[in-house]
Amino acid sequence: MSYGQKLFLKVILAGEAEVGKTSLRRSYLGEGFVKNHLQTIGADFASLSKTIKDYNVLFQIWDVAGQDIFENVRMLYYKGTLGALMVFDATKIVTFRALNRWIEELEKGTERGIVPFFILGNKMDLVTSAKKAKLKAIIITINRIPPSNKSPRFGVTSIPITKSLIVCKIIAACNPYLKKA
Repeated sequence: MSYGQKLFLKVILAGEAEVGKTSLRRSYLGEGFVKNHLQTIGADFASLSKTIKDYNVLFQIWDVAGQDIFENVRMLYYKGTLGALMVFDATKIVTFRALNRWIEELEKGTERGIVPFFILGNKMDLVTSAKKAKLKAIIITINRIPPSNKSPRFGVTSIPITKSLIVCKIIAACNPYLKKA
């Protein structure tokens, strides 16, 4: 790729309702935290242009509703997705257990089936030290499992990771599939 090439990158934020997907999207865009906001209905998206390494990226972040009632609608939003952030609420382990269902849904909804993703533990500031230790052990265990050819997972984290790192990893994995903006 030549320096400064423009790329279109669609990334999905997926996970159960109320895990903090909208807050993550707002944070990425520099909009700040809002304590009380309306639940996402269907999906919400925002665009952002960023220069990351050698790429001028037109970055679309799609925040899909987590309620079961929107499952059929979500499938429409997965089309064209090149990467995903699978989000769980660190204070509710059931949201972590639900990620398998979200990954399967994403694979069904995308044209390529397999999409690189990160698993993000959100709301870590609300978790006790003991629970943080348990989550850290789970994360270490998952990261030691080599990804299969069906799972191009990049990693699981419960700590803040740089936005640029996520985008760079997705760009690297999706190079053959990227669309020029």
